[in-house]
Amino acid sequence: MTVLHAHAAAADLILDHFEPAWFWIEGGLLFLLGGLGLSPIRLETDLGSHGTLQVTLRRVLLVLIAGFLILGIGAALLFWLRLGGALAGALGLVYLRRWAPFCLASLVLGLMLRLAAQRYLLPRLSTWLRVLRIVQPTEAPSDIREEIGAYRAMDFLPSEHYRPGQVFVGMMPGGQPVHVELAEWQETNKTVVGATRYGKGITYQIWAEQAIARGDTVIMVDPKRDRFLPQVLKQAAEAAGRRFIILDLSDPGTPGSWSPFAGGAPADRRARFFDIMELTDRGTDADHYKALAREQLFDLFADGVSTTIPFLQSKVAELSEADEDTAKALSTVRARLKEWASYSKLCPKAGKGFKVELSLTNAAVVYVFGSLDDGVIRAASRAFIQEVIQEARRLQHQRVTHLSLFIDELKFLVSDTVVKALATIAGFNAEIVTAYQNFGDLLNPDDARLDGRAVLQAVQVNSQMKLIFGGTDPETAEWVSTASGTRMKRVARYERTEINRSGGETWARQRMLADQEEPLIPVNTVLALPRRVAVLLRPKHLAQVVSVAPVPVKAREKATTAPDMPPPEQSTAAMP
Repeated sequence: MTVLHAHAAAADLILDHFEPAWFWIEGGLLFLLGGLGLSPIRLETDLGSHGTLQVTLRRVLLVLIAGFLILGIGAALLFWLRLGGALAGALGLVYLRRWAPFCLASLVLGLMLRLAAQRYLLPRLSTWLRVLRIVQPTEAPSDIREEIGAYRAMDFLPSEHYRPGQVFVGMMPGGQPVHVELAEWQETNKTVVGATRYGKGITYQIWAEQAIARGDTVIMVDPKRDRFLPQVLKQAAEAAGRRFIILDLSDPGTPGSWSPFAGGAPADRRARFFDIMELTDRGTDADHYKALAREQLFDLFADGVSTTIPFLQSKVAELSEADEDTAKALSTVRARLKEWASYSKLCPKAGKGFKVELSLTNAAVVYVFGSLDDGVIRAASRAFIQEVIQEARRLQHQRVTHLSLFIDELKFLVSDTVVKALATIAGFNAEIVTAYQNFGDLLNPDDARLDGRAVLQAVQVNSQMKLIFGGTDPETAEWVSTASGTRMKRVARYERTEINRSGGETWARQRMLADQEEPLIPVNTVLALPRRVAVLLRPKHLAQVVSVAPVPVKAREKATTAPDMPPPEQSTAAMP
């Protein structure tokens, strides 16, 4: 009975005070240890407060686990003494099978939860805390993904922003108009760069309308046959009580004609003829015959002589009969004059046709249609521009108004006269406004005699006011960015991340800031500009992004002939 009472007392002791409380506590402690991690257990100076707390808790758990383990071993010894080896061993095996998996699973579950938290929860928590933290102000470097859509074209009525003594250029993104003082404007050549339908024609509308309203002589040479520019100029001329003239050099069905080599002083006519007929020296073996041709033709350009194309054609034919060398020297000129003579628009009778001199002295508004496809008309358009420049200089004191000469598609109409005039024309109460698609256009001018790099350099240097639209090539965008100057940005040079033992990446508490030099107008900005939005570059001012809007035409009549020739301008075209 004594043994049976002892067994019963031991069983009661185990059931009441050892199982299951001891195992639940031990399993819970193992779970917490797994959640905190098994290491480190030594305190280090670089752990920080969070790491120090973790190590402290880990050490406390290890002490508690060890303490409860010692209690368990003590209980096992007590059972051994009170129950005997066989019964205590059997009872220990029962407990081991029943609770050992539970304790091991508690530790593994804690470790797995720690792994999941470090790999997935902590990175997200780190990102969230990074967003919430208070940081020093910085700027982001230019990013083409951010630049797309950063600027939008604005709709407005340009005339609402015209001011006396100023020239309206465009609207800033915030809605502030950009004006240039008239004195600065008239002493500066302008250039407009951009892809087709990006805003060059609209810019010409705004600038030309203001020039007409303030009384300038406006001459616009257009080889592309813009549909709306003639209507805008006609409307502005009528509103100002000015005379509007359309001269179409390519369409024989329209009124008006012009003799390319009959206007101006004899020396100017001669120089223009020699240039257009390519009789200037180029350092080749052909220079001998060119010199001979110039000698034979020199006296044809004299005071009182109307050097129309039919007149020159007949005189060259007579001179060619003198001898074989003269005939050879004049053969190219004779062939070209024959070709030019087939264009009725270029062959008015002596004393008839459009007169550049009268247009300049009478402050007319003139729109000249050319052609990009016809080589003769392209050359004639260049001759027309040359005559305007020559006459603007010669008639400087007879002219009573400022001259605004607009040249579209400069690649096809540039000449040595234009290149030189860009450097000097401001001194003759005149300005030249040019337009082309990109800087690469000027590197390959239509006139192969010209040095493209010299042309581009002359335009860039002597056209101090530039409006450059989007849709351009990377080289032009790079030039614009460089020309805009630089500014300093405070940027985050880098932020460090750490990868924990579970493979989770978290943001470290380290961020380096630095000053970075960046163009005021980055390349990405230029490349991303939408239609009707451009970068304005002008002396002594920061580069600006501006938007342009078309000038509304009050009434447009439907064309009854070619759609690119509005009938209103045809019917009102006039010759001096």
